[in-house]
Amino acid sequence: MSLEKIKARDALLTGCVLKLKMTAIQIADFSKAWENPFFDEKDVWRRVNAIGLGKRIKHVARQSLHDEWNIRVFTKIARDAIRNGIQIHEISKEHRIGGNSGIRSDFKFRLDRFVFYQEGQETALTYMGWKAKMGKYVRLRKTPGVRPFRVLVTMQDEHCLNTVLGYAKEVMAPHPNLTLFLFAYMPDLLGQYDIVREDVWRTHRYEPVSLL
Repeated sequence: MSLEKIKARDALLTGCVLKLKMTAIQIADFSKAWENPFFDEKDVWRRVNAIGLGKRIKHVARQSLHDEWNIRVFTKIARDAIRNGIQIHEISKEHRIGGNSGIRSDFKFRLDRFVFYQEGQETALTYMGWKAKMGKYVRLRKTPGVRPFRVLVTMQDEHCLNTVLGYAKEVMAPHPNLTLFLFAYMPDLLGQYDIVREDVWRTHRYEPVSLL
Protein backbone atom coordinates (compact mmCIF):
# COMPACT_ATOMS: atom_id res chain seq x y z
CA MET A 1 0.00 0.00 0.00
CA SER A 2 1.06 3.58 -0.59
CA LEU A 3 1.72 5.84 2.39
CA GLU A 4 -1.49 7.72 1.60
CA LYS A 5 -3.56 4.52 1.68
CA ILE A 6 -1.90 3.39 4.91
CA LYS A 7 -2.80 6.70 6.55
CA ALA A 8 -6.40 6.44 5.29
CA ARG A 9 -6.79 2.92 6.67
CA ASP A 10 -5.18 3.93 9.97
CA ALA A 11 -7.75 6.71 10.28
CA LEU A 12 -10.57 4.19 9.84
CA LEU A 13 -8.91 1.81 12.28
CA THR A 14 -8.54 4.55 14.89
CA GLY A 15 -12.22 5.41 14.60
CA CYS A 16 -13.20 1.76 15.04
CA VAL A 17 -11.08 1.50 18.20
CA LEU A 18 -11.78 4.83 19.89
CA LYS A 19 -15.28 5.76 18.71
CA LEU A 20 -17.05 2.53 17.78
CA LYS A 21 -15.39 0.43 20.52
CA MET A 22 -14.98 -2.59 18.24
CA THR A 23 -13.00 -5.72 19.00
CA ALA A 24 -10.21 -6.85 16.67
CA ILE A 25 -12.38 -9.53 15.06
CA GLN A 26 -15.19 -7.00 14.51
CA ILE A 27 -12.76 -4.57 12.89
CA ALA A 28 -11.44 -7.34 10.62
CA ASP A 29 -15.03 -8.10 9.57
CA PHE A 30 -15.96 -4.44 9.05
CA SER A 31 -12.78 -3.85 7.05
CA LYS A 32 -13.88 -6.34 4.38
CA ALA A 33 -15.83 -3.42 2.91
CA TRP A 34 -12.77 -1.14 2.86
CA GLU A 35 -10.48 -0.56 -0.08
CA ASN A 36 -7.61 -2.18 1.84
CA PRO A 37 -9.07 -4.68 4.35
CA PHE A 38 -7.25 -6.50 7.11
CA PHE A 39 -6.53 -10.16 6.45
CA ASP A 40 -7.72 -11.37 9.86
CA GLU A 41 -7.91 -10.57 13.58
CA LYS A 42 -4.14 -11.02 14.02
CA ASP A 43 -3.52 -8.53 11.24
CA VAL A 44 -5.66 -5.98 13.11
CA TRP A 45 -3.74 -6.58 16.34
CA ARG A 46 -0.41 -6.05 14.59
CA ARG A 47 -1.52 -2.70 13.25
CA VAL A 48 -3.19 -1.37 16.42
CA ASN A 49 -0.05 -2.20 18.36
CA ALA A 50 2.08 -0.50 15.72
CA ILE A 51 0.12 2.76 16.00
CA GLY A 52 -0.06 2.66 19.79
CA LEU A 53 -3.69 1.65 20.27
CA GLY A 54 -3.13 -1.87 21.60
CA LYS A 55 -4.23 -0.89 25.10
CA ARG A 56 -7.30 0.97 23.84
CA ILE A 57 -8.92 -1.70 21.70
CA LYS A 58 -11.99 -3.42 23.15
CA HIS A 59 -11.44 -7.00 24.30
CA VAL A 60 -14.16 -9.57 23.59
CA ALA A 61 -14.55 -10.44 27.28
CA ARG A 62 -15.19 -6.78 28.15
CA GLN A 63 -17.81 -6.12 25.48
CA SER A 64 -21.46 -6.38 26.51
CA LEU A 65 -23.86 -8.58 24.58
CA HIS A 66 -25.86 -5.46 23.80
CA ASP A 67 -22.86 -3.82 22.12
CA GLU A 68 -21.94 -7.01 20.29
CA TRP A 69 -25.41 -7.33 18.74
CA ASN A 70 -25.60 -3.66 17.75
CA ILE A 71 -22.17 -3.76 16.13
CA ARG A 72 -23.08 -6.91 14.19
CA VAL A 73 -26.17 -5.20 12.77
CA PHE A 74 -24.32 -1.97 12.02
CA THR A 75 -21.48 -3.83 10.30
CA LYS A 76 -23.92 -5.78 8.15
CA ILE A 77 -25.65 -2.56 7.08
CA ALA A 78 -22.32 -0.87 6.35
CA ARG A 79 -20.92 -3.73 4.29
CA ASP A 80 -24.12 -4.12 2.28
CA ALA A 81 -24.30 -0.37 1.66
CA ILE A 82 -20.70 -0.16 0.46
CA ARG A 83 -21.16 -3.21 -1.79
CA ASN A 84 -24.10 -1.33 -3.39
CA GLY A 85 -21.95 1.75 -3.94
CA ILE A 86 -23.78 3.68 -1.20
CA GLN A 87 -21.72 6.00 0.95
CA ILE A 88 -22.00 5.54 4.73
CA HIS A 89 -20.79 8.40 6.87
CA GLU A 90 -21.41 10.50 10.00
CA ILE A 91 -21.09 7.31 12.04
CA SER A 92 -21.49 7.67 15.79
CA LYS A 93 -21.92 5.11 18.58
CA GLU A 94 -23.97 5.89 21.72
CA HIS A 95 -25.03 9.07 19.99
CA ARG A 96 -26.67 11.79 22.05
CA ILE A 97 -29.14 13.60 19.83
CA GLY A 98 -28.95 17.35 20.27
CA GLY A 99 -31.37 19.82 21.72
CA ASN A 100 -33.70 18.69 24.50
CA SER A 101 -34.64 15.39 22.88
CA GLY A 102 -33.38 13.27 25.77
CA ILE A 103 -32.43 10.54 23.29
CA ARG A 104 -29.24 8.53 23.09
CA SER A 105 -29.27 6.07 20.20
CA ASP A 106 -27.02 3.03 20.01
CA PHE A 107 -25.78 4.14 16.57
CA LYS A 108 -26.32 7.05 14.23
CA PHE A 109 -25.22 7.06 10.59
CA ARG A 110 -26.10 8.34 7.14
CA LEU A 111 -26.57 6.33 3.98
CA ASP A 112 -26.00 8.93 1.26
CA ARG A 113 -28.35 11.71 2.41
CA PHE A 114 -30.62 9.58 4.62
CA VAL A 115 -30.20 9.64 8.41
CA PHE A 116 -30.74 6.53 10.55
CA TYR A 117 -30.70 5.91 14.28
CA GLN A 118 -30.20 2.33 15.44
CA GLU A 119 -31.75 0.87 18.58
CA GLY A 120 -31.07 -2.66 19.79
CA GLN A 121 -32.73 -4.25 22.80
CA GLU A 122 -32.00 -7.58 24.45
CA THR A 123 -35.49 -7.76 25.94
CA ALA A 124 -38.68 -5.79 25.61
CA LEU A 125 -38.92 -2.72 27.80
CA THR A 126 -42.15 -2.10 29.62
CA TYR A 127 -45.00 -0.57 27.68
CA MET A 128 -44.37 2.77 29.38
CA GLY A 129 -40.66 2.52 28.63
CA TRP A 130 -41.21 1.98 24.92
CA LYS A 131 -43.98 4.56 24.77
CA ALA A 132 -41.62 7.15 26.27
CA LYS A 133 -38.72 6.21 23.97
CA MET A 134 -40.84 6.22 20.81
CA GLY A 135 -42.63 9.38 21.86
CA LYS A 136 -39.30 11.20 22.11
CA TYR A 137 -38.40 10.16 18.56
CA VAL A 138 -41.83 11.26 17.27
CA ARG A 139 -41.50 14.66 18.94
CA LEU A 140 -38.00 15.06 17.51
CA ARG A 141 -39.20 14.17 14.02
CA LYS A 142 -42.03 16.71 14.30
CA THR A 143 -39.70 19.49 15.45
CA PRO A 144 -39.43 22.26 12.84
CA GLY A 145 -36.11 22.20 11.03
CA VAL A 146 -35.25 18.58 11.88
CA ARG A 147 -34.32 16.68 8.75
CA PRO A 148 -36.19 13.39 8.09
CA PHE A 149 -34.76 10.25 9.69
CA ARG A 150 -35.76 6.69 10.53
CA VAL A 151 -35.18 4.55 13.61
CA LEU A 152 -34.08 0.95 13.18
CA VAL A 153 -35.18 -1.39 15.97
CA THR A 154 -33.64 -4.88 16.09
CA MET A 155 -34.21 -7.54 18.72
CA GLN A 156 -32.93 -11.05 19.41
CA ASP A 157 -36.28 -12.26 20.75
CA GLU A 158 -39.04 -12.49 18.13
CA HIS A 159 -41.87 -12.45 20.70
CA CYS A 160 -40.50 -9.27 22.25
CA LEU A 161 -40.12 -7.72 18.81
CA ASN A 162 -43.76 -8.42 17.96
CA THR A 163 -44.79 -6.92 21.29
CA VAL A 164 -42.86 -3.75 20.53
CA LEU A 165 -44.38 -3.61 17.06
CA GLY A 166 -47.78 -3.51 18.74
CA TYR A 167 -46.63 -0.66 20.96
CA ALA A 168 -45.38 1.24 17.92
CA LYS A 169 -48.69 0.86 16.14
CA GLU A 170 -50.41 2.53 19.09
CA VAL A 171 -47.83 5.31 19.41
CA MET A 172 -47.98 6.08 15.69
CA ALA A 173 -51.79 6.03 15.43
CA PRO A 174 -52.06 9.86 15.64
CA HIS A 175 -49.56 10.14 12.76
CA PRO A 176 -51.06 8.07 9.90
CA ASN A 177 -48.82 9.52 7.20
CA LEU A 178 -45.55 9.11 9.06
CA THR A 179 -43.22 6.10 8.77
CA LEU A 180 -40.58 6.48 11.43
CA PHE A 181 -39.70 3.07 12.93
CA LEU A 182 -38.40 0.04 11.02
CA PHE A 183 -38.20 -3.33 12.79
CA ALA A 184 -36.28 -6.56 12.21
CA TYR A 185 -35.70 -9.88 13.99
CA MET A 186 -31.93 -9.93 14.28
CA PRO A 187 -31.19 -13.63 13.52
CA ASP A 188 -33.22 -13.41 10.29
CA LEU A 189 -31.77 -10.01 9.40
CA LEU A 190 -28.15 -11.14 9.65
CA GLY A 191 -28.89 -14.10 7.40
CA GLN A 192 -30.13 -11.93 4.51
CA TYR A 193 -27.94 -11.17 1.52
CA ASP A 194 -28.72 -7.44 1.38
CA ILE A 195 -30.41 -5.59 4.26
CA VAL A 196 -30.10 -2.17 2.61
CA ARG A 197 -31.78 -2.65 -0.77
CA GLU A 198 -34.05 -5.63 -0.04
CA ASP A 199 -37.44 -5.43 1.70
CA VAL A 200 -36.36 -7.15 4.93
CA TRP A 201 -37.53 -4.49 7.41
CA ARG A 202 -41.09 -3.96 8.65
CA THR A 203 -42.90 -0.73 9.42
CA HIS A 204 -45.31 -0.39 12.35
CA ARG A 205 -48.00 -1.23 9.76
CA TYR A 206 -46.23 -4.56 9.14
CA GLU A 207 -45.32 -3.46 5.61
CA PRO A 208 -42.04 -4.91 4.22
CA VAL A 209 -39.63 -2.14 3.20
CA SER A 210 -35.97 -1.56 2.40
CA LEU A 211 -33.73 1.09 3.93
CA LEU A 212 -33.30 2.82 0.55
